[in-house]
Amino acid sequence: MKKRKENKKKFFIFGIIALIFFIIVFFAIFWSFNFKPKERLKFGVIRIEGPILTNAEIPFYKFTDSSKVLESIKKAESFDGIVLYINSPGGSASSSFKIFDGIKKYKEKNKTVIAFIDEQGLSGAYLIAVPANKIYASRMSFIGGIGVIGSYLEIAGLLERYNISYVRLVKGKYKDLGSPFKHITQEEKEILEKKLQIIYDEFLEEIKKNRKVNISLISEGEFFTSKEALEKGLIDEIGDMEKIKKDLEEELNKSIDLIEIKSSKSIYEEFSKIFTLAFYAIGLGFGDSLKFNQFSIQT
Repeated sequence: MKKRKENKKKFFIFGIIALIFFIIVFFAIFWSFNFKPKERLKFGVIRIEGPILTNAEIPFYKFTDSSKVLESIKKAESFDGIVLYINSPGGSASSSFKIFDGIKKYKEKNKTVIAFIDEQGLSGAYLIAVPANKIYASRMSFIGGIGVIGSYLEIAGLLERYNISYVRLVKGKYKDLGSPFKHITQEEKEILEKKLQIIYDEFLEEIKKNRKVNISLISEGEFFTSKEALEKGLIDEIGDMEKIKKDLEEELNKSIDLIEIKSSKSIYEEFSKIFTLAFYAIGLGFGDSLKFNQFSIQT
């Protein structure tokens, strides 16, 4: 009888221990599935600030070099996505489309692209934002300005006033089309306007492909405030970088690290800027522009 009681007691203790063990195992499994830390994703921040150019050397002047942006996009291939920080009035049509194409290719690799317009995202700068999965803008930013400008300084009248002749030696009727040293003809003007129309149409076509907007309401070069742009479908949200991070974390259910991607600069580039400034100071910059600066197209 006594032995039976002892066995019963041992069995009871063993049962309690087994129950505690199973409870611990159950909670361990439950915890691992429900309370494990969120996986962290890396998003690169690429800045597009100032006029958009290509391979430009302008000392002490903030601008975006399209080749540097493409370099940054290449670096971001190991990231989960990118955030484009945009504060730009636009720039050269060619440079804007280069970045636009680079972003589209990046997105095709199953990467997330977010655009954030801070202060201004006009013309070519807005084009760069168009392929993004989502476009944000800070309050009271200026957005849109969709159009194309073709311009140059014509100094033919000034040369005539001082009896300076422009000696025209060309092979090819339109080789000096857009030269500042001669008066533009009606035929030449029509040719240039035709080129502008081609670029303008392509610009609008890309917006139509990527955004649900009424093109007729935004295609006359007008810029809009953030609130107006939201109403017209040019952007998706009004907010800041903090909101972007929060929205991404909620949407992806993972923690997000925003890491700024900076393009590399050589010592040669830094010194070259200083020397370029010196040359401009003695007037060579002006001479340079007269020699090479013909008709320029900007978005």
